[in-house]
Amino acid sequence: MQIVQLAVIGIIAGMAISVQSSLSGLLSKRIDSPLFASASVFLVGFVMIVIFLAVSRNSLPSRGALLEVPIYLWVTGGVISALALTSIYWMMPLLLCCVLFWASSLLERLRVTSFGLGCLQHR
Repeated sequence: MQIVQLAVIGIIAGMAISVQSSLSGLLSKRIDSPLFASASVFLVGFVMIVIFLAVSRNSLPSRGALLEVPIYLWVTGGVISALALTSIYWMMPLLLCCVLFWASSLLERLRVTSFGLGCLQHR
């Protein structure tokens, strides 16, 4: 992909996350349950990913490749995502908390991509 295409995708994805967080925050507020809002978002997201996998032309990893992955790589991302998203939905009515969350998220992304973390090696 060209750098311009990647930049456009990055901008759209960033905007989409802001919209998604706002909508999920509203859901959380309306049903008075950040945990249930998180569960519903993860469930719908899971279904969408399964659909994308079913219609994509990408091959699935082999059983051997899946078994070679350490358990912490399977679990950690999901745990962090669940905690982070539930926190966002809980904090959504408090605008300053949301601004601080997104600012810290951007700063951490800069740190991770600048100094490398796991597969995100500095280039």
